[in-house]
Amino acid sequence: MKITLKNFGIVKEFKFDLDNNFNMIFGGNNTGKSYMMSAIYLIIKNIMSLSTPDIYASFYRYHENFLEFYEDNKDIFDKKSNIKSEVEKGFSIILEEIFLTELQASLLNTFSSIPNLENKLSGERLSIGIETHLFSIAIGIRKEELYISNIKLVAEKVFIDETTAYKNITVRFKNGNNYIHIKNTHDTHEKLKGFILSYITLMTMELRNKMKNIHYLPASRSGLYQALNAFSPIIAELSKHRRFINKKIELPNLSEPLSDYFLELSTIQIRDKLIDNKITRIASEMENTLLNGKIKFDNYTKKLMFAPNNTNLRLDLSYTSSMVSELSPIVSYLRYIVNYSNKNEDMAKEAKPLIIIEEPEAHLHPDIQIKLLKLFAELAKSDIKFIITTHSNYIFNKFNNLVISKDINTNKSSASLFKETPLGSDVTDMELDEFGMEDENFIYTSESLYNEKMQLIKDMNS
Repeated sequence: MKITLKNFGIVKEFKFDLDNNFNMIFGGNNTGKSYMMSAIYLIIKNIMSLSTPDIYASFYRYHENFLEFYEDNKDIFDKKSNIKSEVEKGFSIILEEIFLTELQASLLNTFSSIPNLENKLSGERLSIGIETHLFSIAIGIRKEELYISNIKLVAEKVFIDETTAYKNITVRFKNGNNYIHIKNTHDTHEKLKGFILSYITLMTMELRNKMKNIHYLPASRSGLYQALNAFSPIIAELSKHRRFINKKIELPNLSEPLSDYFLELSTIQIRDKLIDNKITRIASEMENTLLNGKIKFDNYTKKLMFAPNNTNLRLDLSYTSSMVSELSPIVSYLRYIVNYSNKNEDMAKEAKPLIIIEEPEAHLHPDIQIKLLKLFAELAKSDIKFIITTHSNYIFNKFNNLVISKDINTNKSSASLFKETPLGSDVTDMELDEFGMEDENFIYTSESLYNEKMQLIKDMNS
């Protein structure tokens, strides 16, 4: 699945391919990196929510619209002829009433206003593109609301096949065409439900085969976590019921990615026995080699605590070093959250969680930065997908070294550079080869410092 954002915030265009396991984002401050990460997070999160039982409730809430659509096209359905255009129209109704309603609420919770999402520098209209191997969707803004501007199915023809009774509705390709298999039934409502749920399945099938869940770890994650602990009872309840609250949340007014981040860390469930896998082992390696202590979750206070090695202490994160407090949420996500998220039986075995981490280098010595990136690379080989934004030259150089050593697969990785322009930020795909990528971001700063040093020495000797 690919997601394309055009004229979103100050960014002219950003493309993200979910097939990649390791995605590096570079660029200066105020170039839209966090804006893009928040948008990607919300889009994927809302697509994944379509695979929950809420779909059924949503179907019955809006079924009159679908029944009307079906009745208007009943002859076409009953003749079992090519229904591609009708499917595209029906799928548009589904997405606008179920998916876009939820996505718009998430965007409002995060960015306050839908029209304000558009690029004011270029004056161009916002668009969101979602592309799978089965269909492509284009989303725009009309009258301050999201709407489906275009849907296109890849298959040339689409048929409903009722010749075989299936326990579950399935969608299959056959001879280049798309067949929706549903149970034999003469009940219009049941036939329509099969049609609807089949194409919602199309929306989530490819994503669920690639991803288990998505998690967002913001910049300044330690400071945010400690500050929000004071409001934890309020925030936890508001976050749980956010979708049912019509009025703007004022105390405090948090974006949805931030409230999700805090809620996940505040509602950790401690298991009697942790899963023994690479994720757990690398979380322990972070503790042993970087932190020199263990991260614990206090079930009573619902807080993360740090236990230094060879002591009986349990310290609140506010009393630990900046390195410990910044790395603690990352370790906790790996051990307690990522390992247990969406472990459904119908989840594809190759599906991986996606973690967005902003500025993992914050408050870390360069030596710790490069060790941390190496551990991320180990996880990206088979266990986790990463999107990492960074301002660190050390992380940039270590990434290149990991590519050269083949610890990072260039065929499953990407690197993007955000650059400010008068009409908004340009995003350049940085070409990756066996030697890594060219330094188009930090080299100018390094050269400037070097030239300044040479001039200062020259002035001293003059």
